Amino acid sequence: MPTNNYLKQNLSDLVFFAKCSVRRRIPRLIEYLYPHGTRVGDRWLIGDKYGNPGTSLSIELVGRDAGTCRDATTGERLDIIALWKAGRGVDFFTALHQLEHWKVSRKPRHSCCTDAPTAGGAPGPSAKP
Repeated sequence: MPTNNYLKQNLSDLVFFAKCSVRRRIPRLIEYLYPHGTRVGDRWLIGDKYGNPGTSLSIELVGRDAGTCRDATTGERLDIIALWKAGRGVDFFTALHQLEHWKVSRKPRHSCCTDAPTAGGAPGPSAKP
C-alpha cells in the first residue's frame, strides 16, 4: 500500500504537469473560462473567481506568473486550478480532469467540459441552448 508521502508526491507531480501543460495557452483558457472578462495589457480582468462582472480579479496572462491571479477585494491569490474549480463549480479532481480534456481539444468536446456552466452561470461555449 502506498504511503502518504508517495501519494502526496504523485499528486504534486500531477498538479505541476497540469499547470505546465496549459501554460502556453493561458490567454485562450482564461478567455474560455471567463468570457465576460476584459483583457487589459497582459492581464484579464473579471469581478471575482466565479465570473461576476467587475475588475477586482486580475489574472496574469503571460510570463512566469501566467495563470495566477490576485483578487484586489479579498486579497486571495489563486492558481489556474483554483480558478478552474471556482469558474466551473467543480472539485479539485474534476478540475484536473476537465483541464486535461480542454488541453487535448482546443474546443472541449467532452461532456464534462461542455455541459457544465461557465463562470457566471452561462452555458459553456459549445453547449447547445
